[in-house]
Amino acid sequence: MTSAPRVDVLFLARNRLAFTQESFAALLENTDWDCAQTLRVYDDGSMDGTDVWLEGQLGRVPCPVSFQRTRFGSPVAAMVHFIESAAAPLLAKVDNDAMM
Repeated sequence: MTSAPRVDVLFLARNRLAFTQESFAALLENTDWDCAQTLRVYDDGSMDGTDVWLEGQLGRVPCPVSFQRTRFGSPVAAMVHFIESAAAPLLAKVDNDAMM
């Protein structure tokens, strides 16, 4: 018996398309999605196509997913926004240059 999803996950990107492609693929492959309540993908002002690529990947995510284009200019500000709007009792933040 699987318990109810309990983790909201933030994937935060800004530029670095090649890193984003690798890290997002690893996140999709290595996450236990039965534990994820939502995946929230933020692109914070990419100008190299990272935002467009990420938006095109949303259909591959096996849990509820949302995408936000932001202009915080700060990973801390993006994380605070995520924390303030998250609903799950546990939160996880993944940057686009981290492999999971």
